[in-house]
Amino acid sequence: MATLLLLRHAKAEPRSGPDERRPLSATGRDQAGRVAEHLRNRRPDVVLCSAAVRTQQTWQRLAYGLADHGIEVAGIEVVVLESLYRASPRAVLAAVSEYGGDAGVVLVVGHEPIMSMTAAALAGPGSHEAGTHVVAAGLSTASLAVIEVDSPWREVDSGHARLVEVLHTPA
Repeated sequence: MATLLLLRHAKAEPRSGPDERRPLSATGRDQAGRVAEHLRNRRPDVVLCSAAVRTQQTWQRLAYGLADHGIEVAGIEVVVLESLYRASPRAVLAAVSEYGGDAGVVLVVGHEPIMSMTAAALAGPGSHEAGTHVVAAGLSTASLAVIEVDSPWREVDSGHARLVEVLHTPA
């Protein structure tokens, strides 16, 4: 069984220029480091990251947090994709299909409302009921939807996975 992790980036600075250039705030930098607690037993094999500054910084801080917990991050494949900045759930699944390969765990670091929409679309029978309500309302910053997938990445489709958990990282 494979695991798809959908992470909304950590808290960013208020908008003062182009949205895709917004960096993480001090709170966001702290949040991103603490997301590593959620991934201690779910080290990603592949990370698909939006090209926005705040998503890349979220992954960098998360990687430092994993390393601080003694988790090897050097072998994690990281792919930065412009297409994830203004993606649809279909585009997220296409990226997972293209880059997932034989990975056991794929992490997507992206934006709202796309992360919650993708989680909701994938949540099939057997999904965690409270988690489905959370993703229906939207993921807060640095929140992570954990989805179990029984099929190969290239076959992942709406309603054919289980949302098993939603993890929050308080601001």
